[in-house]
Amino acid sequence: MQDKIVNHLVARFILYPAILPCLLDVNVASRKNMGTKRGLILMKQFIRNCKIKYDKYYILKCDISQFFSSIDHNILKSKILRRIKDKDALKIIFDIIDSYSPGLGIGSMTSQILAIFYLNDLDHFIKETLKIKYYEGYNLFLFFPYII
Repeated sequence: MQDKIVNHLVARFILYPAILPCLLDVNVASRKNMGTKRGLILMKQFIRNCKIKYDKYYILKCDISQFFSSIDHNILKSKILRRIKDKDALKIIFDIIDSYSPGLGIGSMTSQILAIFYLNDLDHFIKETLKIKYYEGYNLFLFFPYII
């Protein structure tokens, strides 16, 4: 029970304020007023818009197998160091990360927010560099409608 309380406090008062501002609106995972329902609404809007504008379209749905257990602690920590400067907060976060091996544990609130943050650079690359108009990231499920 103590671990759950600490995880919730760290997520709510340290991670969310530092990480949420850098996430794209199309990433609906583990966020207030988002989640599965918002993800389904976005996907239906994308499909409706594609049907109106294009004769053909394709949707690629991807899943990163064993994602949580494959998260590299050093890469995650270096990403966090760019967003959070408070040494006490960093120590708490790093202790939580290091308490899992390998990767991150499934189910804790801190693991969920750290996982979407870990993929945040991929989200930005897909939207800004590849310019994929209809893209939705739902935690580990990525939808790429490619319009032809």
